[in-house]
Amino acid sequence: GASSGMGKQVTMELAASGAKVLAIARGKTALEALKAFFPESIEIGIADVCDAEALSSVITEFVTNIFYDKYTESYGI
Repeated sequence: GASSGMGKQVTMELAASGAKVLAIARGKTALEALKAFFPESIEIGIADVCDAEALSSVITEFVTNIFYDKYTESYGI
């Protein structure tokens, strides 16, 4: 998950470089603390990464409702 260890470090480095990141882990509190470092770059998803159905749901939500809505207009004229 993205809330600690190597997952947290990768999330922080990607966000610091300007990437839009979906951080997924089971712990909401830890994810919210992570998002506080880069609130415009990090979106959080609460799921166990070993639960394929929950993971799919979180990713679908990010792609369709967060990423797509915010960035569609930048793809072309």
